[in-house]
Amino acid sequence: GLYHQNKGEMTEALNSYETAARLYPEAVLPLINSSVLYSYVGNNEKAEENLKKVLEYEPKNEAANLNLGLLLAEQGRMDEAEKALKTALETNPENQPVAAKNLSVIVAQRGDLTGALKYAELAYKARPQDPDYGYTLAFYQVQNGKTDAAKETLKKVISTSPDYLTAIGFLADIYMKEGDNNRALKLYTDALKINGLSDQNRAAIQQTITMLQQNM
Repeated sequence: GLYHQNKGEMTEALNSYETAARLYPEAVLPLINSSVLYSYVGNNEKAEENLKKVLEYEPKNEAANLNLGLLLAEQGRMDEAEKALKTALETNPENQPVAAKNLSVIVAQRGDLTGALKYAELAYKARPQDPDYGYTLAFYQVQNGKTDAAKETLKKVISTSPDYLTAIGFLADIYMKEGDNNRALKLYTDALKINGLSDQNRAAIQQTITMLQQNM
């Protein structure tokens, strides 16, 4: 299966995985691999079926619960997705940032901002080098009234990923809401020095700088 999958031969790969699953019904890896491919080609029903087969043998299987949770979330089946993602996270609480981050979004949608912050903290702790996880944490810190903590989180993100413009913009917005346009201006001025900055982003940053200077 992997041989065909690596060559981009999806039909052959799926046939190989399905054959392996029939020959060795308690071998969960072919079912997990095939579910990923089924999801990729748009056959969510078959992907879900194979993942649930895995969970019949191994109810706590981390990969199967994670993939099932993500699949169900894409379909808007949030209660089911939350259950699967929680199981994945419980299986590996120190290193399952994908489950934790998605749980933060799911619980936030039903108004549980405290829970969202808890899951965002777990996600960022597991993957601090990924700026997206830091941004998500800062977002829920602000939502929970922890603006000072959010500023510190965003500073860390910018220090390790200085070209992550989303964090720069978020931190600058916080400064501007606090009336600290000087710090916001410095952030955007420093952003102009980023190597490889696109013309579009450069123009947008320059426009923001001009606006800030006019309001000072």
